[in-house]
Parts: sequence; structure tokens; C-alpha cells
Amino acid sequence: MKYAYIKGDTVVDIVDVDPTGIFRPEYAALFEEVPDAVEMRWTRNAAGEWSPPSPTVPEAVEPLQGLLAIDEFGMAAAYEAWVTSPDRTFAELAFINRAQTWRRDDPILQGAGAVLGLSKEHLDALFIKAATL
Repeated sequence: MKYAYIKGDTVVDIVDVDPTGIFRPEYAALFEEVPDAVEMRWTRNAAGEWSPPSPTVPEAVEPLQGLLAIDEFGMAAAYEAWVTSPDRTFAELAFINRAQTWRRDDPILQGAGAVLGLSKEHLDALFIKAATL
């Protein structure tokens, strides 16, 4: 078993041994036994069930990461159709060909996402995945 110091309902520290043997009594008393699966930043709900933290949406990813995520989401053909459309503006072409970073809040990226039928949640998921690639 693990022991966790929980602030509010969030794990902020973990030890793998009984804290009463390693900490002063007043600090050791702040720890409680938790299941082995529980990690830092996990939260406990009102029913006492533990869950991992929600993934953080990165503010930016590299274009290669974004393209690999697009491919993993099965959207490569739709993205290529958007990229090669003769309707692309100069700013969109500059983004496609020259951007060294894809920022989540970029209006061109958001516009492309809308054209591809992506909701805010889908774009967030794409960025979360891209950051892992």
C-alpha cells in the first residue's frame, strides 16, 4: 500500500512506506493509506473513488506532432483536401508551409478545425495526442 498526503481531495505527496516511521507525528498524521494505483494529482470524489487528473491541453505543439496526430485520428485525407484547396488564403498557406509552432489559440488553426468539422473538444484531444508524439 501507499500513503498519500491529500490536500482538499487531491494527492500532493506520496510515500511507499508507513509515514509514522519516517516523519514527525504531526506530519505523519496528514498521510492516509491509498490504493497502489493512486498517483500524484489524482483526486477523490465524494464516494471515495480515485481518478487520475484530466490531461492538460498543451498551448502549442510542433507541426510534425500535429500532422502525426491528424493521421492517427484518421483525418489525413480531409486535412490534405483542406491544404490543397485553391481557396486557401495567403495567411493560411503561410501557416501551412512556414509555421514552426501550432498554437491551440491560433485563428487559422481554429478555422481549419471548423472546416474539418472539429469541435473545441476534438481540437483539444488532437493537441493532447500530438504532445505525446
